[in-house]
Amino acid sequence: VKWHNHTVHEGKITVGEIDLIIKDIEKDEFQHWEVALKYYLQTQEGASHELMIGPDAIDNLDRKLRKLHTKQLPLSEHPSVKEKLHEHGIRQVAKKLFLKGQLFYRLGKTDTYPENAHPDHEHGWWVFQHEALEFLNDQLKWRFCWKPDRIGPNQFSSDRWLYTKNGILSQIDMEFKTSDRSLLLIGFKEIASVWHEQTRGFVVNDNWPN
Repeated sequence: VKWHNHTVHEGKITVGEIDLIIKDIEKDEFQHWEVALKYYLQTQEGASHELMIGPDAIDNLDRKLRKLHTKQLPLSEHPSVKEKLHEHGIRQVAKKLFLKGQLFYRLGKTDTYPENAHPDHEHGWWVFQHEALEFLNDQLKWRFCWKPDRIGPNQFSSDRWLYTKNGILSQIDMEFKTSDRSLLLIGFKEIASVWHEQTRGFVVNDNWPN
């Protein structure tokens, strides 16, 4: 890795940050990588990226992709960055985008995927708080999943920190009394004395995404 989290300035103003500039040994080229891990909930069935909204209802997939392509990736062409690259003998930098994450669909509906989504992409479900009582499986045990534990499947050797359906419903009620943030839940099943992740999804407040 040559650079990581390099802040780009214009005078005293910060215009952005470059995630990574590395050298690909096999291709013998330098590369500017922008890396993002995002989660989006489909508000209604349709292929538009604008329908995929972040759990906090601030951004959407269309806006994120446009920002990455029009603001983040061009940062390696900024005059101050090119000057610094030239100091290290680097004349050309290839641009690469690595966007990972997961998409979530209303009540498990997956009839209409976003444009360019892989047919076998990882996906989950989302429900409103008032639907959680009926929707959550009482044969599983549950827990909230906070960052950075959202990356990859979860498993536990004990159910000490897992809740029954009624237990997690009480926790959901407590969370929404003090915050409107969407809650990512994971359901676990015991297999060979280990609790394995079986399903994941968001419970959102009843006014989401407003």
